[in-house]
Amino acid sequence: MELPCNLLNIARCLQVIFRQPKLIDSKNVILALGNTGCGKSTMLNSMINGPESLYIYRDKVKKKQIITVKDGFKEDFVIGHSNSSSQTFLPCFKKLDDDLFVADIAGF
Repeated sequence: MELPCNLLNIARCLQVIFRQPKLIDSKNVILALGNTGCGKSTMLNSMINGPESLYIYRDKVKKKQIITVKDGFKEDFVIGHSNSSSQTFLPCFKKLDDDLFVADIAGF
């Protein structure tokens, strides 16, 4: 699902995220915002699991660099490989500790 990049759609995404106030009430939330394919999920996975959890290779057919999660590491946020379609449809939360959550939302 692609959303045009405008303030109304950003507001709608934020409304969905904050519909579960008990989950994030009085908590710190790191929210990744950006265009589809810019690397939000990749950045969050690296932030949580460390950069050593990522595998980078060159796709000879697509002629572009691909980043994925290495075997043995958990993919906390689904990494897509397209600049045109998002792999994140609903906000995805990961609790890092009692006061800190990370949220990945669909690109726009």
